[in-house]
Amino acid sequence: MNAWIKSISHLRPDTRLSLLEKSLRILRSHCPDGDWSAHRRLASLLRYEVFASPSPRKQGRIVASDILFQKGLALVDTLNSGGSPCSLKEARQRRDGMMVAFLALLPMRRRSFCALELDRSLLVSGEKLFVGLETTMTKNRMVWDSEVPSSLAGPLLTYIQDVRPWFLARARTHHAALWVNDSGRPYCAAHLGARITRITEKLVGVRVNPHLFRDCTATTLAYESPAPPASCAPFSATPRFALLSATITKPAQSMTAVTTPEFWRPSERT
Repeated sequence: MNAWIKSISHLRPDTRLSLLEKSLRILRSHCPDGDWSAHRRLASLLRYEVFASPSPRKQGRIVASDILFQKGLALVDTLNSGGSPCSLKEARQRRDGMMVAFLALLPMRRRSFCALELDRSLLVSGEKLFVGLETTMTKNRMVWDSEVPSSLAGPLLTYIQDVRPWFLARARTHHAALWVNDSGRPYCAAHLGARITRITEKLVGVRVNPHLFRDCTATTLAYESPAPPASCAPFSATPRFALLSATITKPAQSMTAVTTPEFWRPSERT
């Protein structure tokens, strides 16, 4: 086994893990009573290495969550005339900014974000809002719920009351989906992800897709929060990001002085 692992050492950790898991399944099917404990321990080590290793695709794309939140709200206010939008451009900007601000404070998987529905996964109670994801909406099949932070609740409620109905009226349709496209129909996950990626590139100069918002939040918490990131929602219920946040070392200096290829604030970017 050691010789085999050495022969594939040039491969990425996730590739090595995939090959080992496939081989282990075949071996166990042929010899179910065999002792595969050593193989399982090796798989656990490789799994940790995969989770702890930074992805080259994320280099330079992890942005401070508060910056994303501020940029999102700024986009909401750019053409905000108050009440219902006066044009498609205004409605589009208020919706796009709201999506970025939402993900900055409540990061979740693209599929879950796209599937949010009023009175089901997003509940409105007066001026308070609550997000509740059922087991079918989470990767680890665990229920996740959270109150929407007050800094986000007001703008989100305005979107629900003014912007979203404007899109629905434009299309003469009615449905429960929270996020709607320019035609007033529910967004599909692929188009929503592409839209958010384009928006963030315009706002901060970096293409941040919905998946990366979770990395941004975990990294921001690791740098700025006095509490361990793994103990903070939504990472306490997500083993992959609890492990990710645990691998990030908080620097001795303030984060505003930190400049790394993996994490930056716009004021630090050259």
